[in-house]
Amino acid sequence: MRKAKNPIYCADFETTSYQQYMVEGQTRVYLWKLMGVDNLIDQIGIDIESFFEFIVSLGTCDIYFHNLSFDGEFILWHLLESGYQYDEEIKGDKTFKSIIDETGSIYSITIRHNQKCVTELKCSYKLFPKSISDIGKLVGIEKLNETHDYNEIKNYHSIDELPEEEIKYITNDVRIMVELIKYLQEKGVKGITMSTSAYKNWLQDKYQLCKNQMKKDTNEEIVEIVRKSYRGGITKVNQKYAGLEFNDVISFDVNSLYPSVMYENPMPVGEGKIYKSVEEGRKDNRYLFIVVAFVQYAKVRTGQHAFIGNTSGFSYARKYSYDDELQNKMLYLWLDEFNLFKLVYDGQYEILKVVGWKMANYVFTDYIDRWYKVKENAKNDVERSLAKLMLNSLYGKFGMNDSRVTKIPVEIGDTIIYHTIENNTTYYYKEVASYITSKARCKLASFMNRCGDNFLYCDTDSVYYIGHDIPDIFKDVVDPKKLGYWKYEGHYTRFKALKAKCYLKQLDDGTIERRIAGCPKECAELINFDNFAPNLKLSNAKRCKKKVKGGIVIGNTDFTIKV
Repeated sequence: MRKAKNPIYCADFETTSYQQYMVEGQTRVYLWKLMGVDNLIDQIGIDIESFFEFIVSLGTCDIYFHNLSFDGEFILWHLLESGYQYDEEIKGDKTFKSIIDETGSIYSITIRHNQKCVTELKCSYKLFPKSISDIGKLVGIEKLNETHDYNEIKNYHSIDELPEEEIKYITNDVRIMVELIKYLQEKGVKGITMSTSAYKNWLQDKYQLCKNQMKKDTNEEIVEIVRKSYRGGITKVNQKYAGLEFNDVISFDVNSLYPSVMYENPMPVGEGKIYKSVEEGRKDNRYLFIVVAFVQYAKVRTGQHAFIGNTSGFSYARKYSYDDELQNKMLYLWLDEFNLFKLVYDGQYEILKVVGWKMANYVFTDYIDRWYKVKENAKNDVERSLAKLMLNSLYGKFGMNDSRVTKIPVEIGDTIIYHTIENNTTYYYKEVASYITSKARCKLASFMNRCGDNFLYCDTDSVYYIGHDIPDIFKDVVDPKKLGYWKYEGHYTRFKALKAKCYLKQLDDGTIERRIAGCPKECAELINFDNFAPNLKLSNAKRCKKKVKGGIVIGNTDFTIKV
């Protein structure tokens, strides 16, 4: 008999302020809301104790929080304070387990209250990575304006004492979540993350290919070469223009960069094999290669732009640094990227070895066709947004490490005390992720270097060009709809970039858009073309999270643009 699906709910917490924590010595939940995706349950409460009493009464179920990394800290504190024990098997009563990465981001918490009741808490942001405000626009429910006073003391002894606007606000947020989760359930999107959901969807048609030809290489040297070859996109400002303002700029971005690469190209499969040269590998029926080379010295040719980063391997904390000169540097580049390196750089280098793979055609064709069709024929905004996420999230799953650092909550002190462990997890074929990102970098670097001195800025799939009209040299690769072509994005009357992920642009209608990494909306609104400069400091302008007794409080800190 097929196991019945667990009931699904959405929930949210409101928690006490930093000022109240300073008075009471502990933060806490002062308001919670829970609603059923089937609309049969609608409950509210004023403390975490009543929340736990209620979810136990629901029996085994799944509950989504949109920011489990925040709300989950309060839940973990309550579990540990109430005598629950961490247990990966969750066999006994009052046991729990969690998935928490090395940064402290919480993906899920599974709680066994007793032998008949298991609650799984999930993060809907990981499944659909957009803000509640943006999701509200997609599902047709406008998020209410926030009236939350982060300094106010909240002491409510009964639900009747709750201000009506507080109840309306939290109810509105949870209603938005309910509509989203309901839609995702209908579409079969049920993974813990969007990339997991995309991978499962792709795997339905490609299980045998994955099982037979996408196994971890038995040669550890090849595994390490692939790891070092896997890097993210190119993001940089033309250094001679950093900090300068331009008044006539246009931009282009690729129509679905990563999906286009997946669609247009055969993929590496099977185990790699080491050769002395590409020619030797081709004689052995290998057609996709990573070139391992040592650069004694190389310099970017006149009129070209550096695209070889100063780091190897993939890191979410990477620095965007591209020197015009390379010295005593190892390169791990797929063949097309290595050939581009030879065109852009001039110098002395030695090919030490190459690793060759067999290739498979149409690995992602059906998947891309299916979701691109959904995107183009979407009946509503949420369907279109889902299709875009499914298209763009799949490749990243192949880049996941099979050895991951996780945090285990074990006890409480002034904050929750975690133990850090390293786990071996499911292996995903990293060769695919590495190859896809390499081909994507080639597409951007080639376009960037067509720009010559007019190149101003780029970020992964977009390029900013100094000028007003589309140059003739681009017209063969520019199309507003074709998959993989460059789309003219717009014209800007003002543009200024200080570094990667740090720029302002003014549209023709006068609207200023700010793209400053690490700068939240409330902080970005204080930045304009007059004060946008290196070392700009905005005192107490940025909200920050601090882990304390009971959970997390929101405080304020300075924001500084560091260049």
